[in-house]
Amino acid sequence: KSVYITTEDWGFGEALKTPCMWLLMLGMLGLSGGYALFMGHGVIHLKDLGHSPAMAASAISVMVVGDLMAKVVIAALGDRIEPRLIWSAITFIFGIGMLLVVNAHSVSAAYGSAICIGAGFGGGVVLIMTVLGNYYGSAVFASVTGVALAFQTTISAIVPVVGGYYYDINGNYA
Repeated sequence: KSVYITTEDWGFGEALKTPCMWLLMLGMLGLSGGYALFMGHGVIHLKDLGHSPAMAASAISVMVVGDLMAKVVIAALGDRIEPRLIWSAITFIFGIGMLLVVNAHSVSAAYGSAICIGAGFGGGVVLIMTVLGNYYGSAVFASVTGVALAFQTTISAIVPVVGGYYYDINGNYA
């Protein structure tokens, strides 16, 4: 089997001391922060770029389709291909979506960015759970995941407020 699964009995404190754990959480923060920013400001941003309210709002629906597509791919590949590699690829796709949405003046760019953002976040959430379980084991899975999700949720709550503040100061989201 090409998927890594730890044979060690990790303790909660041991897991929190590893650079890998903090790198994974940093990646989670990027995904969840960007996703929350798009959820909170995406429609307004796309309207500011000249899209109709209906098209801008439908980008949110397209984002959810991207989320679903990523989960289907992960269901098909996640037990055969190392999940951290899929997570890296899906995080890259998310980054492309965030770059595209900044200047998404065309409908295809708006929808393309929404698909990438949805796929990145939806796939990232599933994969991070898999990676944490595979690398730290089932004994600490709940506590490690709880800490990671607490960070993710906190950032998701803060980023849209910061994004709004940034917009108020600069007049755009770029």
